[in-house]
Amino acid sequence: MKEYEEDNSDHVFTNLYRFTSTDNGLTYILRAEYHKGDVFGIKFYAKPHANSKKKYSLLTNKGYALRIFQTCASVVPLLLKEYPAASFGLIGSRLLDEMREEIELPQRNIRFRIYEKVARDLFGEETFKHYSYPRISGYLLLNRKNNIKQSKEFIEEMFIQNYRDIHNYEDLI
Repeated sequence: MKEYEEDNSDHVFTNLYRFTSTDNGLTYILRAEYHKGDVFGIKFYAKPHANSKKKYSLLTNKGYALRIFQTCASVVPLLLKEYPAASFGLIGSRLLDEMREEIELPQRNIRFRIYEKVARDLFGEETFKHYSYPRISGYLLLNRKNNIKQSKEFIEEMFIQNYRDIHNYEDLI
């Protein structure tokens, strides 16, 4: 399913995918958000958290995070068929522990470390140049079909402008 955006940002449309984990039985929603510059931001959450402002930071406590992300990563080859020069960015959301009223630091968080490992293992250096941003728990797969330097600068600036508040969850605890 495709949703078009009308928010005056660089976010043009979102491809929505749904899958159910055979490991934990939960359904997940994956959002592949297409932005100007031929780049997708990949996001996912468990369907039971769909109506929460914290949906990207909540844990299911079911385990299998590595397998869930591997399944999410399987959308990349599908999108490359339609957008062969597309790049992909993701940011590891901070985990929230509502019971202890604690929030994970944005730097090099747990999800980022998983994403970084899986991305390096699944997507070698042939198609993508890999960029890691531990300070913000961000990761970029920059398609080598593009001018690397120019694309990298454009994508970094675009994500800064469009995702300024990605780690601001203090008011949600």
